[in-house]
Amino acid sequence: MFSFLKKKPKHSVGLDIQPDAIRLTRIQRAKSGFILEDFASVTLPSEAILNGKIKQFRLVQSLVTQLVKKTKSQGCCAAIALPSQSVLSQRIKMSAALRPLEREAEIAANLTHYFPAVTEDLHFDFVEMDAGFSEVQEVLLVGASSEQVNTYLTIAEQAGLSVKIVDVDSYAKQRFVAETIEFQQLQIASSLNTQQWQQVATQFSVSCGLAMRSLPVW
Repeated sequence: MFSFLKKKPKHSVGLDIQPDAIRLTRIQRAKSGFILEDFASVTLPSEAILNGKIKQFRLVQSLVTQLVKKTKSQGCCAAIALPSQSVLSQRIKMSAALRPLEREAEIAANLTHYFPAVTEDLHFDFVEMDAGFSEVQEVLLVGASSEQVNTYLTIAEQAGLSVKIVDVDSYAKQRFVAETIEFQQLQIASSLNTQQWQQVATQFSVSCGLAMRSLPVW
């Protein structure tokens, strides 16, 4: 949802906060591919997060801070994810002649029309689908509660991360799966064995996908 710095970051963190656990991955992009530098996780009690909303803020905040310190990720650029169940999305049709800023302004002005059942303030983002030569542009619109977005941002930033992107967990997981072949060919800084790699591929797929998104292409 947010653009990031013009200067290419050397390291990137993906922070995945789920009801069962918090997972953090730190990677680096080299010319030869991704470098997995570190990863860590901590379990959460069942009442910490309910229906995608953080109920025990101080506990989650403390645990995220511990992971950031453990992996020495303070100050790193980061991407965080909202749970899919808390995100609204729909495809809308707009004029293909609109420029990105004009499209954003029109969406903002008509947000209640696109999400009529929502009464709270929303953060939104959109992706322009391939319009081809059509005069109509199909747009994927995604919205989330501003309060929830700000809660996740506050937790990550107070832990010492510099959040540049807010994503959705399901999209991050899809990104990781799409890049798995390249990821397996990376230089593994921590010398993972096969069992450890399988743990990363299964348990840390979202946080890896997040970290991959916040790194620029060379």
